[in-house]
Amino acid sequence: MDLSEKLTLPNSGGGNTSGSDFQLVHKMLYGFWADHSWDDIIRLRQLFDPIIARDAIGVISIFQDLSNKAIIAAEKANRKKELAHFLGADGHNLHRRGLHMKALRSFERASELYLELGDDFESLKNYYMTSLCYRAVGNTKKAKRILEDVFLRLDNNNPWRGNPIQALGWIARDEKMFSLAEEHFRKAIEYQKLTKDPDILVAGTLADLGEILGLQGNYEDAHKTLEESLNIILSKKGQYKRQEARTLIKIAELSYLENQLGAALEVLDRADDKVRGHGYDLPWKIEMLKALIYFKQRKILFAYHKIRSANHLFVSLGLPQSEFYKQVLIKIKTITIRTS
Repeated sequence: MDLSEKLTLPNSGGGNTSGSDFQLVHKMLYGFWADHSWDDIIRLRQLFDPIIARDAIGVISIFQDLSNKAIIAAEKANRKKELAHFLGADGHNLHRRGLHMKALRSFERASELYLELGDDFESLKNYYMTSLCYRAVGNTKKAKRILEDVFLRLDNNNPWRGNPIQALGWIARDEKMFSLAEEHFRKAIEYQKLTKDPDILVAGTLADLGEILGLQGNYEDAHKTLEESLNIILSKKGQYKRQEARTLIKIAELSYLENQLGAALEVLDRADDKVRGHGYDLPWKIEMLKALIYFKQRKILFAYHKIRSANHLFVSLGLPQSEFYKQVLIKIKTITIRTS
């Protein structure tokens, strides 16, 4: 069994592989690199294509290195189609890690290349991802403008419409228009269920829907929806750790809304175990929520240390200090709306 097959096994997530497995990839990559064997690097990258797309694997350093060198190799070999694909995948991994401006540049280049190649739909998908990057750095106006353009270029019956509809839900949630956000998330799920292999897409949107139901005080349905999301992810047996942590964070926020602060901290510890040290964008959010919980418990010193930790993790992603304070204020306003 080769490594690419091994990493698709249940509970792999990079954890059931030995150091020698990754050393082999490293040895091959740097051998090809030393020989300027661009086509071999491209083939090696393609071998791990499904693996790098999964959020439990893509953050492993050797695969990041492979991705970066494959982009250079595709440029050197003038392989535009492969270059566009590698750039798009790179954008997704950067975005998951919270490096939104770097992701933006990758998505923009991929979109332009696909347009040159005559693949309008792949170009559109990468263009859509730029809206998520702009939203993540606080440029909601530009994110909305891109989404409007995306909808104009999509047929009403295209199941892929679920993705930009979900993005509208995120923006509505950011703007505290919770009823509208719920409407968007339910519509997005309808579309996403029509796509091929919809489970992870649906699980992510169910988590969003559960969060919104909780913010509207519908705690019973919120719990059911979040558990449904978590069960889908757990059925993938370790392949989507970031998604698992994301849903756990929303479960913790729901416990916070219900004033079950001890339970919230326990769930956050579970989420932290999934992503700590993997280069994701979620650890700072976990630390921030812990700070708010400790503050509510009047454990001021603990809260102070957690907010400092959250700030350090946020800034380490290359994001501006001012944006951190903005995100903290948004979270305080959002999750205290039901508990004040």
